[in-house]
Amino acid sequence: MSTAQPFRPQKRRRHQLSCTECRRRKLKCNRSVPCDRCQKSGNAEICTYATRNQSVADEATDDFEEDKTDCAAQDPHSGYSPEPIEVIPKGGLSSCSSENRTLKRQKSTMQDLHQRIKTLENLLSERTNDPPLYHCDGHRPDCPPAKAGLRHIHPTEDCLHGVDNKTKFFGRSHWTSTFAQFDDVNSTIEICLESKDKGPAREYDLMKAVRMQRRKNSNHTVDHQSIIMNAFIPAREVADALVACYFETFEYTYRILHVPTFQREYNRFWITPLGENPAFLAKLLCVMAIGSFQFAETNGRSSSQSISTELVSSWLHAVQHWLDAAIEKSKSIFDALQVHCLLLLARQASSINSNLIWISSGALVRTAMVMGLHRDPNAFPAMSPFHAEMRRRLWATITEIDIQASLDAGKLPSVSPGDCDCGAPSNINDEDMSETDVALPEPKPPNTFTRSSFQTVLCKSLAARIEVVRLSNSLATKTSFQELLKLSTEINKELQNLPSFFTSAQKTASTATQKAEFPAVLLDLLIRRFLLVIHRQVAIMGAYDPKYHFSRIICLGSSLEILSYFGLSVDDTDRQTDKTFRIQTYCGGMFHNDFFHAAITVCLELLMRMVDLDVLGCSLQDQAIHTAMGNANRLQTERLIAVIERALNVIKHWVSEEDGNYDKRYLLLSMALSSVKARYSKDNALDAVSETLRTSINTCKSILLRNNEAGPTIGRGLARNVNYINLIPVIFFLPRLYLFIAILQETAEFENSSLVDDTNVTSGAQETAECFLDPVCG
Repeated sequence: MSTAQPFRPQKRRRHQLSCTECRRRKLKCNRSVPCDRCQKSGNAEICTYATRNQSVADEATDDFEEDKTDCAAQDPHSGYSPEPIEVIPKGGLSSCSSENRTLKRQKSTMQDLHQRIKTLENLLSERTNDPPLYHCDGHRPDCPPAKAGLRHIHPTEDCLHGVDNKTKFFGRSHWTSTFAQFDDVNSTIEICLESKDKGPAREYDLMKAVRMQRRKNSNHTVDHQSIIMNAFIPAREVADALVACYFETFEYTYRILHVPTFQREYNRFWITPLGENPAFLAKLLCVMAIGSFQFAETNGRSSSQSISTELVSSWLHAVQHWLDAAIEKSKSIFDALQVHCLLLLARQASSINSNLIWISSGALVRTAMVMGLHRDPNAFPAMSPFHAEMRRRLWATITEIDIQASLDAGKLPSVSPGDCDCGAPSNINDEDMSETDVALPEPKPPNTFTRSSFQTVLCKSLAARIEVVRLSNSLATKTSFQELLKLSTEINKELQNLPSFFTSAQKTASTATQKAEFPAVLLDLLIRRFLLVIHRQVAIMGAYDPKYHFSRIICLGSSLEILSYFGLSVDDTDRQTDKTFRIQTYCGGMFHNDFFHAAITVCLELLMRMVDLDVLGCSLQDQAIHTAMGNANRLQTERLIAVIERALNVIKHWVSEEDGNYDKRYLLLSMALSSVKARYSKDNALDAVSETLRTSINTCKSILLRNNEAGPTIGRGLARNVNYINLIPVIFFLPRLYLFIAILQETAEFENSSLVDDTNVTSGAQETAECFLDPVCG
């Protein structure tokens, strides 16, 4: 008969507050990390504390092992057999057991910390990824956004276009990602592509044939790469006006040249035209090409008199020929970088494809890095203060051109803030610094306007804007809404904290703010377009989740603000001010993407308003949009549609002026507007869009045919107010005279001074010159 087991009350142990080492040695511990005793004994690295869970676990384990041992000792049939006893050398038992316990507890503590971190990460992920207020499958035809004519797009797959080796990629900042959301328009285009030679598809092919014939007829210029750049410089009075136009506009924004140095070289050129540096001639041709777009406003002549497009095109071709040779030979790299920047600005103003600008800007960044422009100038030994400041200005210009081109093309930027340590330029006037200066003067206060004020303000938001382009066009599509709002806050803060002369220049036209007028408008436009890129990514979610209505408000308000810079407003009459004319002058070139993207964003907002009525029972309050924009009038739907109609007329004018370069944008915006009107009037949207496509194609085709009958284009896309008849002596006489003199100089080895003087030219040479200067002989 077995005897009952005696009752053993469970031991109650205190919590372990001292470190494991002091507890093992039974010493008093001051409970610091590490404690004083472990530091003094040289055991600071093993001074650890058992957690609350570990203490409880150790107690339970010790009790369980003790109970199990007691039971086994009293019951030989329990099946429990103790492990063999290992013989431990004398004196080694205490050290081995304590070391094992310490390592075991350290490992357990680390596992506990890892588990806690993982739990916190899961909780944070659940809280930051809040589900939308209501879900909707955009692919279902009965979904409210689909019923409103909105197409659900994939963030990465819909960025790819074309087949086989004829493919294109556009990032999410490109306008195609926004336009892909118009279901009616894209369905009509897909039907046309399937129909091949029927209906609108056949008419579109005929329109393309007319456009190609027009370009073929215009392609009669000779190869200008072999012609001396000197031969293209016009008369002094024309060149003076073109140079002045450039320095009044873009040299207040993109700092490329040192104005006093350029003026000295310019004056010296007219004294000895044939002895000037080719790098200066390349700069002069680019400066005149950019200034030609503002030449009409400066001279105030009628719009029927204009500079030839072919003339400016020949300038840029000659510059490109020199630039390729200069970079290949590694000569005058700094001058080549200045010329490259000027050339890109001229090409942007000449409506060059944005992808080509992005490719060239990447080459520009890499060329600048080869020269070390991205590094701090102070890191170079024997660097003069003047050249250090010029390097800072030029690097800031290069990075700005690159991120703007990346935004237009929907591609990644070529540079990131971590790739360079070159500081921002100083707020110093060009007249206050020269090459002989031992030290630069003190920079002007931020509220003092200089030629560098625009650049110094723009550099403050450079890092945030680069991050916007990177997030928009990278392969990673999951960007948190909080991160986008953070970037939006940083950029909007710079817009709100502009110096006083920029804000006053946009409101008044006083003499004090006249110089800051164009930089002020351009600064607002260049920064605001990044706000649109941020909020466009989530604004479409406003049709699915009301919490994104804030992004819709920002997109609509900023789009209308951009359209207002081109003279289009929500008022009954368009505003035509001096600043809008300056921007309109370049609108057909470097700003056409912003204009078109703003217009289709307004169309998209009109479709999302229908979702508000269907799902929420009411539309997004116009008064809320009015509050964000500071406009006293309610933005009624009819007024927004009227703005898009006027924007469509502007693009139609571009089609006429640029020989059909904007015909696709005209067709797309026409179809988008037709879809909006049909949805609001409850008509068949697909039929309306298809009919609009047919009508728009015929309109573009008639414009192109009319231009073909009118003969070669004179000055479309350039400064509109130069008398071409009066420029005949400039275009033919002076350039050909310079070229003829250069030929005589090479063959007869005459000196420059004797050749410039007309009295030293022989009669035989005069006869040759008369034939050479004759347009028929040329």
